[in-house]
Order: sequence, then structure tokens, then C-alpha cells
Amino acid sequence: MDFVDYLQDVADPIPDECPIILNIIGNCLTEDEKDTIVEIIRDDFSYKLGSVEKEQEHELKVFFFMLIGSIIAGILLALTDFLDEVPREIFVVLFWFFGDRMFESFFITGRELRKERRLAGRLASIKVIFSDTDEKLHFTEEEINKLYAELDIGQ
Repeated sequence: MDFVDYLQDVADPIPDECPIILNIIGNCLTEDEKDTIVEIIRDDFSYKLGSVEKEQEHELKVFFFMLIGSIIAGILLALTDFLDEVPREIFVVLFWFFGDRMFESFFITGRELRKERRLAGRLASIKVIFSDTDEKLHFTEEEINKLYAELDIGQ
């Protein structure tokens, strides 16, 4: 399991309205190293977001293709009403295949991709902070409002 997968697993149960803050503990990092770490983290999550968006576009194309296929198969079923049962079964199978795949694409795969995209977007806008100790951080109300403003979430 790599760092990106680990952060995704940890961030998944965090409610959508809460910002995600990554606290990296260590006092041996230079400012250049800190900037590099922040850039790498954001690049990784931006890549993941782009990957999920591309997969979502593909599923949308599949959905529309299956919708068109269902419509055509339904029309063919209506037009072949005069045929015997056996030749019409081909169109029935096609109709159910297209409908089943369309349903799966929209409701099952689509739902998972929307969830992944929301999480990837939240992680792409992650706030990275660095601290010297592992003591629990305490944020003032002003700092919390600043974090929300930086993340464009608002309260």
C-alpha cells in the first residue's frame, strides 16, 4: 500500500464538510524540502482526480451507448412483433443486455465513481502543515476560518 492509498483510506470516513489536513511531524526539513513534499502530494492527488474524471467520462459514454442500444433494441422488438418467438429472442436478449449494462453504469459504477471523485477532489485540495512535535494541534476559531477559506468550503 502506498502513501496515496493510505491517505485515501484514512480520509474516506471524514465527512465531506470537513477539510482534510495532513500534519507532517519533523523538525529536520528545510523549506525547499517542505515545498517539494507539498508539491508531490498535491500532484499525486491531482493525478488521481484526473484519472477518476477520465474514468467517469468513459462510463458516461458507455451509459449513452447503452441507452441508444436499448432504444434501438426496443424499437426492433416493437417492429418484429409479427415474427415467431425464437427470432425475436435475439432482440429481447440485446434489449436486456443494453438495459442491464446501462443500469450498472449509471447506478452502480457511476455512484462509486462519484464517491471516488469527491474524495479525490478533497484530497487534491489537502492542506499540508508541518510541526515539530507530535502534540495535538489546537486551532483558534480564526485559524479554522482561514483553513475553510483556503479550501473554498465555507462554514
